[in-house]
Amino acid sequence: MYIPYIVIEQDRKLIKHGIDQKDVVIFGNAAKRSLLKKVNITEAQAVIIAMSNNKDIQLVSHAIRNSFPEVKILASATNLQQKKDLEKMNVDYIVNEMEVTANSFLDFIIEENA
Repeated sequence: MYIPYIVIEQDRKLIKHGIDQKDVVIFGNAAKRSLLKKVNITEAQAVIIAMSNNKDIQLVSHAIRNSFPEVKILASATNLQQKKDLEKMNVDYIVNEMEVTANSFLDFIIEENA
């Protein structure tokens, strides 16, 4: 199944890499309401927030939730406190990075000992 997507990025190196990979990349701040309207965010099935900075994740989640409450948001949390903060913002789906990492390590150990 093909799912079209748009990448909104501020890092010029990552933009170039995305363009080289044939991604649709837009330079800009994903927390800006005007940019989100321009890319027709309300037509998206969901928004995936894949950032490494906790404050940026919260900023973008907050901007989307306040301006476009009907849009589904998927985000990652690097710690339990951030997960709680995202839950308070009504983020629809949160991936706890620590749990994913721990489960991956556990799977590795189980496979090694099988």
